[in-house]
Amino acid sequence: DRRGILYAPDYVISAGGVINGSGEILGSYDAAAARRDVLTIGPRLADLFDRAAAEARAPSRVADAMAEAILEAARERRVARARS
Repeated sequence: DRRGILYAPDYVISAGGVINGSGEILGSYDAAAARRDVLTIGPRLADLFDRAAAEARAPSRVADAMAEAILEAARERRVARARS
């Protein structure tokens, strides 16, 4: 922003810990898969900041919209699998 502060919500910044920890907790830890998933965080952050700037919206609002879209797509996949 104008003051040179770049902000992203905690759930975006902490995603790496969640990705890594969830596999450990669920007993399905795969280091290569966790690393692959963690490496997607940087590009997602870049997309988040680009979209926020292009739309003149707060990064937190854009991040919420992105998260909602991801969750909705997951719900749709789950419903589609249940129907097949």
